[in-house]
Amino acid sequence: MINQNLLAHNIPLPDEYEQSKIYGTATLFLTYAMISFILFTIIVLLEAIGEKHNILKNARYIFESLVFIFFLLPIVTAIRTQRYFNLRAVI
Repeated sequence: MINQNLLAHNIPLPDEYEQSKIYGTATLFLTYAMISFILFTIIVLLEAIGEKHNILKNARYIFESLVFIFFLLPIVTAIRTQRYFNLRAVI
């Protein structure tokens, strides 16, 4: 959603620096999406392997905790991006 709002955002006075910040931020959110998909896949695989081979549950819980903490970063970045670019929800 942030990605779509950023790329559709109109700058009143076009500026190359501002436009490059928009494209950079959109790329950052695309990177967050790819990393999130990969981490979700790893969690699912660890769950499946853990059921079959009985690996340590503590290791899986530590990894899940680290992933949960990582997911706070995109939320904070999204809030700061919305405030910086004055983005509004497109309905």
